[in-house]
Amino acid sequence: MNAMTKNCGVMIGGIAMLLLSAVASAQEQDGYFGGNFSIINYEEDFLSTLSLDGDSKLSLKAINGILGYSFTPNLSAEARIGFGAGKDSFTDGSFTYVTSIDTLVGAYLKAQLDTGSGINPYLILGFTEVSLEVEITELGFSATDDDSDTSFGVGILGKINDGSQWSLEYMNYYDKEGVEITGINLGALAKF
Repeated sequence: MNAMTKNCGVMIGGIAMLLLSAVASAQEQDGYFGGNFSIINYEEDFLSTLSLDGDSKLSLKAINGILGYSFTPNLSAEARIGFGAGKDSFTDGSFTYVTSIDTLVGAYLKAQLDTGSGINPYLILGFTEVSLEVEITELGFSATDDDSDTSFGVGILGKINDGSQWSLEYMNYYDKEGVEITGINLGALAKF
């Protein structure tokens, strides 16, 4: 783990602690929790040189938990943790590489526009630490790699009832060193 990853981990931990303390003192249902299912696109320049068909994309899946706090009706903070729920693989002719999300951990600020219609668009910005597991089937070998990056996305929230909402968002979790990790997330949130 490099120094940047450690610093980002400390920062995510600090934001999560602030968020949890804010949620613990929340009044008038400013805190919320929820989850989402993610279809994650993993794309790496190097994969196209290894893959027999030249494809550089893998489709992975994750399930994420969300804990948030609304400072105002238009600004909130979220801590998220996700775990892999699906694998994808490619072969280079000699070996099969099976890849999955180990964890996604992040802290974000979300700015939402209240349209008055019950469907509100939002922008989200923060940091995500991504941990991937790669297995080489024929060798019985597996390794985990983790790194972090600034993350951003857009989404919409839809009202289910006074205490809950559904969400649909696009997130760019990681984009550096020839690797891009993006996701489409579908979820639900409930106030507490």
